[in-house]
Amino acid sequence: MPDGSVVVFGGHTPGFVRSNTAERWKVGDAAWTVFTMNDYRDFSAMVRLDSSHILLAGGMDSNLGVGQLTSTEVFDANGNIFTPRANMNVARTMCRGAMLSNGKILFVGNWYNDASVAEVYNVQNNTFTPTNTVVTQRACAYVLPLANDDALIMGGFQPYGGNVESIELYHSGTNSFTAVRNTLLENETGWIYNTYYPNGSLTPEDRLIDGKYYFSAYKNLIDGGVQYMIASVDRVSMEITPIVTNSNLFTYHTGDSINLGLSGQLSIDKKAKKLYFWANNATKNETNVYPMALYSYDLTTQKLNIATGFQTFSYSPVMGANCTMPNGKIVFLGGNLTSNFDAHPYCFMANPNDNANALSELKFPNNELRISSNTRNNLLQISYSSPKSGIHNLKIYDSNGKCVQSISLYLHQGINYLTL
Repeated sequence: MPDGSVVVFGGHTPGFVRSNTAERWKVGDAAWTVFTMNDYRDFSAMVRLDSSHILLAGGMDSNLGVGQLTSTEVFDANGNIFTPRANMNVARTMCRGAMLSNGKILFVGNWYNDASVAEVYNVQNNTFTPTNTVVTQRACAYVLPLANDDALIMGGFQPYGGNVESIELYHSGTNSFTAVRNTLLENETGWIYNTYYPNGSLTPEDRLIDGKYYFSAYKNLIDGGVQYMIASVDRVSMEITPIVTNSNLFTYHTGDSINLGLSGQLSIDKKAKKLYFWANNATKNETNVYPMALYSYDLTTQKLNIATGFQTFSYSPVMGANCTMPNGKIVFLGGNLTSNFDAHPYCFMANPNDNANALSELKFPNNELRISSNTRNNLLQISYSSPKSGIHNLKIYDSNGKCVQSISLYLHQGINYLTL
């Protein structure tokens, strides 16, 4: 938002219960501020209308990821107000939208429902108009506005399962679609790319640097391994160019001693022209332990910066969301413990180190890293909820601000107790 705050919309809570709340936080706030939306927004589409207004469309109409909604609403960041707008013609979830050059918004796709037509939203008239039939039905596709009023529709997966590799073009003049080709890259099949996982950007414009969009993709290898790729799409020529494919980080085979995997999260710092992404070490995965590292690619120097170590999490942040702050730090929100059914409230802010691009700062704005104390019989009993194991420095101050005790001690990940 313009004030540097982060807003989180909907999603689902533990038990796969859809949410109708939004939360807002910025650096310096002691806690998140909660707001109620007009409808539930699990797997909804989000499109930025301007710097202070977000259009939310569709989503699940019941818990457990079942059903679709036609409703839409606009969030006004100036007053934290949600205003209902016109309903879509088709109930949709996992659809994706983007504002075209002409100011209209194209929504494409659906999950477990009819996805044969898309819709164009006229912001000024508050009306939805169906398009002609799409070439391929899909959900969670990339909708990329081109330099003219058209849009490129890429990837995603079929409404009833199965990945979609094809690309098609939306023509605003005729409100119709035509096929571009059946694969992401020329003469190469198997690339999987969709927006099922949050991609660190609310709208395609947030992913646009020097006239190119950036996204990640992967393909399964015959031996059971996986190859990853970061690619760009030119907004004028529609040319798709692989950027990083030949690093050991991006390809691993069954039996490799260390398996690194791109998690699908791609954060973009448009000012610094850098791409940030998670990688996990699959060979070190243990029960409820997720070793992950933050890598970066510098678009100016074309250099891949590899993290020097892994940050161990007691949960998986892969299915959470993230966004890049104006100061270059990245806020990561949500995720799960083992599956979609056990979401959690954890969040942290990463400060990429310019030298190693590892996680050099770990903060929990929602006070997940907390200290509580109780004084009894002249003893000070303190409990800690620590996000990671390691040596920590504890300082105790009296009410006058004087440091009366400084202790270096080892804390385990999770709850710790100390009596002084």
